[in-house]
Amino acid sequence: MKTYLPAVFLFGLCLNVFSHGRSESMLKELNAPVPSWMSLAEPIRVEPTGDRLKADPKMFRPRSGGATNSRNRVRIPERNIEFQVDYSITYSGNSAVGHGVSLSPDGKKLIVNSGTKPHLYEIAKNGEHLEVPIRIPHVTYDEGLKGFVTKWSWVSDDILLGHGEITDERGHELVENRLYLFHLEEQALVRLDLSRLDLPKDTAGLEVAGIGNDLRHLLIRLGDREFVVKADLESPPIIIGKPAVRKEINERTSDSPGTSPATGARRKQDTSDQASPPKPSIPWGLFIVLAVVLITLLWIFLKQKNRIA
Repeated sequence: MKTYLPAVFLFGLCLNVFSHGRSESMLKELNAPVPSWMSLAEPIRVEPTGDRLKADPKMFRPRSGGATNSRNRVRIPERNIEFQVDYSITYSGNSAVGHGVSLSPDGKKLIVNSGTKPHLYEIAKNGEHLEVPIRIPHVTYDEGLKGFVTKWSWVSDDILLGHGEITDERGHELVENRLYLFHLEEQALVRLDLSRLDLPKDTAGLEVAGIGNDLRHLLIRLGDREFVVKADLESPPIIIGKPAVRKEINERTSDSPGTSPATGARRKQDTSDQASPPKPSIPWGLFIVLAVVLITLLWIFLKQKNRIA
């Protein structure tokens, strides 16, 4: 009986691992609150447009930005740049898609993906590269089941696009594929709302193949099909829980921007005072009394003079 105890224990341990899938530390990480250094923004609606824009590849910039990668090597062919890293780069077998690396439109920043930890490099004109710190969310944080956001690439020089895989509670079966933007300046994570695209239930192969040069369109790839969708990728994010700037301006006084209501009230009072006629130095009532007295004295004087005459 004792000889079977180790086997039974090992079987139970394996059963527990494979039935739950996610460790307690992973679940804690996925369900953590939004960090203080970043914000969540209102989702961006993605609209279908049909395949008519696909015919002109010049309208779309590849997610890779022209960079390619192998397991641990980065290349930017147009600038004859190549270097090796000491970690494994995310590799999909098709580096043209840009899951592993992505060069920014200005050619100055390179993002290199490695699991949930991306690396950022500054690329000089002479081809030299320097790794610099970067802070990017790797958890979805929004409503519903949580997942990890990976495979970051550049949309513009300060906006990144990431891919979120949402699995079931055990972490075994893929439930949903999502797309996210991260605005570096505002430190805001924005989910792309794909609900209007009428996608099939199985979206395991969903990916972005190209970014519209107008930052208003995306080239989506799903399996062997490519199609164009419309999305506003450049407008400033609307931070959830933060009042809009326009509302704050409307609540101010209409005198001038930046003035407080008290200051505006004082200015209105000053304006009304200046518009009113100046007050006389002698009151009107006293002036009338003096005039009556003078006229009376003059009348008495003239009357006495007539009598003497």
